[in-house]
Amino acid sequence: MRLISKILLTGALAFQLNAANNDEVNINFKDLKVMDLIKITSKIVDKNILVNEEIKGNVDFISNKPIHKDELIKILGFALEDKGYTLVQNNDMLRVVKLTSSNSNVPIANISAKDDLYWMVTEVFTVKDTDVDYVASKIRHLLSKDAKMVTNKDSNALVITDFKDNITTVKQVVNIMTSGANKDTVIVELKNIDATEAKKNLDAIAKSKFNDKVETQKVTIVDNKDNNSLVIIGEKGNINYLARYIKNVDTDSSLIKRESKVFSLKNVEAINVIKILD
Repeated sequence: MRLISKILLTGALAFQLNAANNDEVNINFKDLKVMDLIKITSKIVDKNILVNEEIKGNVDFISNKPIHKDELIKILGFALEDKGYTLVQNNDMLRVVKLTSSNSNVPIANISAKDDLYWMVTEVFTVKDTDVDYVASKIRHLLSKDAKMVTNKDSNALVITDFKDNITTVKQVVNIMTSGANKDTVIVELKNIDATEAKKNLDAIAKSKFNDKVETQKVTIVDNKDNNSLVIIGEKGNINYLARYIKNVDTDSSLIKRESKVFSLKNVEAINVIKILD
């Protein structure tokens, strides 16, 4: 049997605490003062909340199913955001601050810990295989108007201060953008054709077959004259295609296999024959 206790506050708020599950609460309110919502949230989640000034305004919330008590932090956060404020975490205390000044002393999110009580946080994460400035230019619109984002080229990392849900969305988008950007490498040693000439051939093929304006499609080809080999760098399927092509061209039966023969001339000078052959 589930035990339920119910509290009513002057017709503005009604909530039920489930004694069998202390992590859930049924809550509804209408025209509730924001300051009262702060007090109630602090009481239910057992968290100290520091407020430096009176926040005016009322809020409504309608729910038809129980919510986790920590979800009250999000409800309060949404209500505060609409009034130009937000929550930041400082040790065991939450502070209500103006959005315009919320970027100061914002905690760094600990992804290994359950930090559901964080509302606005700072997170640092590395962008793999793609230039961080390029990524930043594409995801800036996903951040809130009061968010801050900087890039670190040395570590190819993004530093973002924003609401936690926004940062989660940004990370998902970045993962999608950079998927497939991981570069593979294949080395092809040539026996019959010159690596420099082979590189010119492959560069032309790669340019016509792959879109070099798309980061994931770019192919880089480097010729190594010391051992007459090619290093092909790019997406696995693309470089394997080029490697198979050049290996086939380099087979013993290749029409461009190089051979050397010596001809002795009796009646003409060699330099004149060279001009004719050229």
